[in-house]
Amino acid sequence: MPDLRVFKTLVVGLGSTGTRVCEALAERIEWEVGSLERAPWVEFLCIETNAAMKSRFNGTDDFRTLSISAAEYSDIINSPQNYDDSIALQRWADIETLRQLKAGAVDAGAGNIRMVGRLALLYPKNYINIKNALTDRIARLKGLTAAQAKGHLNKNAVGHEVDVVFAEGLRVIVTGTLLGGTCSGTAADFGILLQTLTSKDER
Repeated sequence: MPDLRVFKTLVVGLGSTGTRVCEALAERIEWEVGSLERAPWVEFLCIETNAAMKSRFNGTDDFRTLSISAAEYSDIINSPQNYDDSIALQRWADIETLRQLKAGAVDAGAGNIRMVGRLALLYPKNYINIKNALTDRIARLKGLTAAQAKGHLNKNAVGHEVDVVFAEGLRVIVTGTLLGGTCSGTAADFGILLQTLTSKDER
């Protein structure tokens, strides 16, 4: 009986480009084993500031939007001191730069403004949402047993059964581009967040 040696892997797509990379990888996995459900050792999380982005992940739990409503964004612009305790806003944000977001809300992208991307991640409700999503996925991967993975892989399979063997550790892969506003604005803080949730052999 052949063995399939795999890594438990969390793939995170930051922004539109990161999400498209996740889609391409998902398609490759489907080509390799038949469906994503048959490869439970790979988890996805796509993080976007554009809620309307067309993606296979949009509308699923693997697509999370860093949205800030017009009312919330107006409050940030007009009363930045209200956010000093939660995200130390006035220590790093330039309000005039934030005013350049023409939409006046974060729901259709970060407007290629890195500071808007960073704000969208650090905004308390968004940060908690993303932290919880990461925590859930890391916990599922850590708790996944080889027997469970084998059961998923061989479900409805034609031919011989395959044993699943996990390589040591857990991999976290973050993908995106530094040319836009979402990934470029969130990358540094996202890395710090991952450090708080994973050990050295899981990065």
